[in-house]
Amino acid sequence: MSHWRDQQTMSARFDELPDFALDRLGPLVRLLGNVGNFHDAARWIADLPYGRNSRPIDYRLVPIEQRGTCTTKHAFLAALSHEQGCPLQLLVCFFDMSGQTHPAVAETLARAGLASIREAHCLIGFEGKIFDLTGLPPSDPLPEYSDFARLPLDQLDQKQALHRGALAIWAEQKRISMPVQRLWSIREQCIRDLAGDKRQEERS
Repeated sequence: MSHWRDQQTMSARFDELPDFALDRLGPLVRLLGNVGNFHDAARWIADLPYGRNSRPIDYRLVPIEQRGTCTTKHAFLAALSHEQGCPLQLLVCFFDMSGQTHPAVAETLARAGLASIREAHCLIGFEGKIFDLTGLPPSDPLPEYSDFARLPLDQLDQKQALHRGALAIWAEQKRISMPVQRLWSIREQCIRDLAGDKRQEERS
């Protein structure tokens, strides 16, 4: 996993992504039905509801189950671009998620006594710009992303270990005495909040 420069430009414009007709022979493009070009594929994936897939790192399930997270949506689009001969970069980075950046998690964080929690996020990188096609409403202000790294498509299972390590470092720096497992449980409830799932976190 190699580092990507932290100095980058966020873009929400689909027309700044490369566009090309989709070769119907590719196994991933066949999952998209009648979508004809990459821009339309990116818009369609971004518009799908936010939610975990039944196999959380199997990005091929995004068009089948018609939902995905930042990891699976962006991994699918990166893999689709690779299949079509135009490799985009799948990136992982970190930021402090709060009620300001993501209002849906405000109640969970307040209940836990936290102002924020360290979150991992996947994005698409192309020609020095990053693209967030997760489909969640944009926050104002945008989160301050840092510690970018390329995430190979065959190493998606490493994201959780990277995230737990970053969470432990963040907790130490913030002098938060909660065990990492407890912080992870709070983070998991935040993800359910973002997906509109109101189940309460398990208390342990």
